[in-house]
Amino acid sequence: MAINLPDVVQHNNQLNAIVDSNFVRGGTRSVANLTELYQIGSGANSKVDQLKENVTRVYVSGENKFYLLKNINSRTTSAGWQPENYVYTTGTQTISGAKTFTNLITANQLSMFDVDLFQISGVNLEIYDGNVNFKIRPTVNGSGIQLRGEVADAPPSLNFNGNRNIKRGTFPSGVNAGGSDIISFVNNVFFPTVPLSISLKDSPLLTGGIQNYRITFTGSINGNDESDAALGALIATDISSNQTVFVDPTPQFGNFYYTGSYNVSQDTAIKVDLSYFKGTEKQISQNASILFEYPMYYATGADNLSFNQILYVNSESNQGLRPGVVIKLEEKSDKKIVFNTNNEIMYAVFPSSWGEVTSIKDPNGLENSAGWQLYLQPSNFYVYKSRYYSSVSNFELTFKY
Repeated sequence: MAINLPDVVQHNNQLNAIVDSNFVRGGTRSVANLTELYQIGSGANSKVDQLKENVTRVYVSGENKFYLLKNINSRTTSAGWQPENYVYTTGTQTISGAKTFTNLITANQLSMFDVDLFQISGVNLEIYDGNVNFKIRPTVNGSGIQLRGEVADAPPSLNFNGNRNIKRGTFPSGVNAGGSDIISFVNNVFFPTVPLSISLKDSPLLTGGIQNYRITFTGSINGNDESDAALGALIATDISSNQTVFVDPTPQFGNFYYTGSYNVSQDTAIKVDLSYFKGTEKQISQNASILFEYPMYYATGADNLSFNQILYVNSESNQGLRPGVVIKLEEKSDKKIVFNTNNEIMYAVFPSSWGEVTSIKDPNGLENSAGWQLYLQPSNFYVYKSRYYSSVSNFELTFKY
């Protein structure tokens, strides 16, 4: 049954409280840590009778926070207690008074109404009485923001010199000019760096079999925009033996003609290489080829002439040999020869490196090999001789390989 109490209850010692909050239902109390907080309503020393939802507040000194009992059935876990003096993660909350946020504030949307003063330390942004002031122009990704009514500062890259001749001659499809801004893009498109260029012209077929034969070839070296280029040596190499033939150690810029002596002892080809360097790194290398070949000859004359007599060299000739032997410098292929004879023998001389002919045919395609013989084999040549005298004009024969 109810016990009626007087309006005022006092301790005999007026300096002492009549009761302790630790023994009053819903009263405020203090614990050292969260473990003790969860043990208030459990175990042998349970004080569950003293707890009251939404009333009991407990100060946890280790956390430096007050905790409010929100669910007495979950009093032994964190689910039953709500820490006070913090910003909720969900729901609407009204915060009053001055607040200090020591860490980052992340918000999808921040709305402020009737703000008298809003300052962010280190940003120099001030909102006062509805006005926004920047003490220092803010930057985004390192670039200053242009404010309303201001003229944007022109970055240094906008300084552009268009008073130049356009270098690019053509604009092929697929050119990627690149550039981090519009000015560098325009420069890359219209004023690209023109690299050094090298041109070597292949020499025509040259006659082999002559000692210290002098060869000549032409080329050009244009420095263009790469004035720091260092020319390397111009080197000629025998392709078959890979041996160096000659070296020009100091080629010059511009058009040039090079004449050098090379002891050609057999059919061969040489390759000429020209390079330039930046530092020690080779930038361009170009080569040209020079082919040496023994010539072919044909003539008419008396029977059983020697090799020198056929070629009419060293003034050796017999009566009936026609001076003015036809000489042709050509690469290996089927050869058509037109003979004009006056009761004479026909001779045809080919480089031995070509091998023996496989057939000799007249204009009608009829085989004439039986009328010819491999007559002489001097060094580096095969000499073919007709077996019979002939008196025919414009007699065309095809020597096939």
